[in-house]
Amino acid sequence: MQFEKFMNNGFLYNVYQNFIVYKNRETASGFFDLPKIAKRKTRVLDIGCGPATRTSYFTDAEYYGFDYNKQNIEIAARKYKNYPDLHFVCADINEYFCSPGVTESVCFDLVIMHGVLHHLDDNEITNCVSSVKKLLRSDNKEYDGEVRFFDPIILHGNSALTNFILKHDRGKFIRTQQNYVSLLKPHFSNIETKIFTNIYRLPIPVIFIRAKL
Repeated sequence: MQFEKFMNNGFLYNVYQNFIVYKNRETASGFFDLPKIAKRKTRVLDIGCGPATRTSYFTDAEYYGFDYNKQNIEIAARKYKNYPDLHFVCADINEYFCSPGVTESVCFDLVIMHGVLHHLDDNEITNCVSSVKKLLRSDNKEYDGEVRFFDPIILHGNSALTNFILKHDRGKFIRTQQNYVSLLKPHFSNIETKIFTNIYRLPIPVIFIRAKL
């Protein structure tokens, strides 16, 4: 419970992410790449944005960061107060976008879900992905929208230390590559995956999933 309180503190979580966990974010090639859209800014939705942990990669976009933790949103909004195209909302996306007509009028080129799936059970993933799909741009004129997922993964041959860390992660639904993909396959026609074992200072393997309609 003490660790849970620590991780729910936006300031301490930022410290944890930037100085303890990550060794080389750039190694996750592709995850933070911003799609280039002609004549307008790329629209990015970051679900579970935390205290703006990843926002620096998207300062040239029209960015919307959502998080249920009010303190995280307050920290993010203060940090990027001089960026008018960066928006931070303390809300559940299902509730925020559920009003009539909103889903049809709002669409994003890129949806980021970093470290989200392993906190959701199978039914929650189905419900979440069903909602996210409605927010993806799919007009085929400039750029078909995509969703990028990034989560810890169970690999055959993990060390005892890795298994210990995964077992004690706050997310209780860390899966194998096959399990993640099988849950997403009914919703997307195009799924690509990459597995990384050297992103973090801690021995945590992760999977990057790129999914398109």
